[in-house]
Amino acid sequence: INNNFTVIPPDYTNQSNINYKGESTTQFEVLTGSKIKFILESNKKLNSSWMLINNERIDLEVEDNFIKGEFSFTENTTLRVYCLDHSMLPNLNPTQFSFIEIEDFSPSIIVNKPNKEFEIDESFSIDLSFNVIDDYGLSDIWIEYQTISPEFSINEPIMKFSFSENFSKYSKQANIIYNWDIDNLGILMGDEIHFWILAQDNNSNYISISQTEKFIGRFPSLEDLFLDIESQEAQTNDWLENIKE
Repeated sequence: INNNFTVIPPDYTNQSNINYKGESTTQFEVLTGSKIKFILESNKKLNSSWMLINNERIDLEVEDNFIKGEFSFTENTTLRVYCLDHSMLPNLNPTQFSFIEIEDFSPSIIVNKPNKEFEIDESFSIDLSFNVIDDYGLSDIWIEYQTISPEFSINEPIMKFSFSENFSKYSKQANIIYNWDIDNLGILMGDEIHFWILAQDNNSNYISISQTEKFIGRFPSLEDLFLDIESQEAQTNDWLENIKE
C-alpha cells in the first residue's frame, strides 16, 4: 500500500540522497554506481518476501507488514517484489519498477585560444584560453605536448603538465587563461610543438577523459623568414605602383 524508495548517488557526485516517499511513480532515472534502498508497506503482516531483479531472485527482510531491501545500480534494472502472508497467500501481479541509467557525460572542452595552427614568435610564449565543463565535477586538466624537428626527423617524447593549481578540484566548471612559456623547450628555427588539452572528471567508478584536437605551433625557419620578406617587398612594390597610378 506504500512504496518508499531512496536513491543514494555515488560519493563523487557530492549529491544528496533522493527520496521518493509514497509516490506512485514506477520509473526512476538513476546514475550508475548509485545504491537503491526501499521500504514497502503491506496491508497485512507478512511471513516472507523476495525480489526479482532482472529475473534474479533475492530474499528480503520482513518485519510485521514492512519489506526492506537494497541493491546497487549498475545497469538498466527492473524490480518486482513478491511476498507471502502468514497464511502463505501471495501478492498478485506485483508492480514492476524500472530504473533507467543516467549517463555521466565526459567533460566538455571549448578552446578560445590559440588557433588550430599558428606561428610562434620570438617571445616563445603561447596564450591559452579555454573552458572545461563537467556535469559532476573535474579532477584534473592537463596538456600533453611534443616538440618536432621536421628537417631532422626528430620527435621528442610526449610530455605533460597539469593545470591543477589553476582551478578548484571537483568544481563543475573551469575557465583557464594561461601564458605558456616554452622558452625552456629548446625550440629552434623550423621546429614545431604539437599539443592537445585533456580533462578528466571525478568519477571513481569509470575514468572518463576528454581530449581536444591537435594544435600545432610553428617557429619560422630562415626560408620562411626570407619568403615573408619577399612577400612584404612584393606587397610594398604593389603599393608603390598604386601610389604612382
